[in-house]
Amino acid sequence: MLKNIKRIIVLTVAVSMLLITSCVPSDAPVKPKFTKSTYPTVDGSTATIPLSENLAAHLLSMSLEEAKEFIKHNTTHSAYIRLLQRQADIIFVTEPSEDELAMAEAEGIELEVVPVVKEAFVFLVNKDNPVDDISAENIKNIYQGKIKNWNELGGPDLEIIAYQRPVNSGSQTLMQSIVMKDLPLADAPMELRPSAMMGLIEVIASYSNSKQAIGYSVYYFANSMYNKDTVKFVNVDGVEPNNNNISNDKYPFSSAYYAVLRKDEPQNSDARKLLDFLLSEEGQKLATDSGYVPLRQVENEK
Repeated sequence: MLKNIKRIIVLTVAVSMLLITSCVPSDAPVKPKFTKSTYPTVDGSTATIPLSENLAAHLLSMSLEEAKEFIKHNTTHSAYIRLLQRQADIIFVTEPSEDELAMAEAEGIELEVVPVVKEAFVFLVNKDNPVDDISAENIKNIYQGKIKNWNELGGPDLEIIAYQRPVNSGSQTLMQSIVMKDLPLADAPMELRPSAMMGLIEVIASYSNSKQAIGYSVYYFANSMYNKDTVKFVNVDGVEPNNNNISNDKYPFSSAYYAVLRKDEPQNSDARKLLDFLLSEEGQKLATDSGYVPLRQVENEK
């Protein structure tokens, strides 16, 4: 049953992406008018905090510092829980995990999952690691435990330390759904599963065995929110993860951030007005100005 639900969500997302990226609506929604009391309750992942903050600052005519106080995200899994418990109206997150879909099914709630900005799933190594490119197939082999030494990839004769994230974290869900698909991940001890995305980046940046380490993150977080000079992105199949390659779908591990609502959310609700604005040309430009890769290219005003 869950697999069928997952397929329906994936299909819905794919169709939405096609429709959104193929045209700009001629009847773009009017900028909604909110007050602090009417603004929908927003939650989400760590990597979408700047998106939520910039939306609130723009739509409530407040400073970014005021928006930082107003917006509170509780990380991906907690955001899904709050949405299902009706403590949040809309969340900005990665796609739901199998556990989160099971929770929704148990509550009798259908989720509406709509892409709002493009994203990519990236792999990180220390800048002193000479390996710059790894094939998608070899990334899978590393995380299945089939490739265990960097010399198998043209690097030094050192054991590969492959970091993961905890189950139900946004990046772990993406790792399983986008990269591994039906392949099992090798079991990793707790010390190789940092609880926070910044923790994973830190161990690659400064851990005593950092030349041996590989880990993963979402592009926006590692590139814009927690960039480290001692960490580099690995090219995948010869393609560098950058804004242009992500925008043009050249990078193989493409993803998105999604607005997720309960499907029974009223059609004229404030949450849907917020989503409609974000999908408009003005909303996509705001996302671009906030450092995200838009669903479609928008003209930057001079």
